[in-house]
Amino acid sequence: MKLKLTFPSSYYSGNEKVQVIKTLRSLFGFSLIEAKQISELSGQTKIYEVKYTIPFPQEPYAKEDEQKQIEELIRVLRNNDVAVEEILVGFSKKIKELISDAVNEDEFQLAIDLINVYRDNFK
Repeated sequence: MKLKLTFPSSYYSGNEKVQVIKTLRSLFGFSLIEAKQISELSGQTKIYEVKYTIPFPQEPYAKEDEQKQIEELIRVLRNNDVAVEEILVGFSKKIKELISDAVNEDEFQLAIDLINVYRDNFK
């Protein structure tokens, strides 16, 4: 899963900064220095690959538990004014295929609708 993060235009202070740094480290596997530098990207947008795994999974391990913890970490970022969007990997390629199929079958309105979805989400 990839996430697009847009950081607020003002820098964090004190406890907020520590919270954001800890969350970035947990969610993306950054070192302390990397997470600190990223937390200082005021007003910038960056895309990162989630590298989170449950640190000490309880048995039986459930993928749903991992997803819940990822959602909680995303909530922490959002509570600290970081805009978070999930990037749909592979979805872009599928939309292009569907556009091509629609054009080949003379479904022009469908093709136009798919082009608009693609443009709004991937450009």
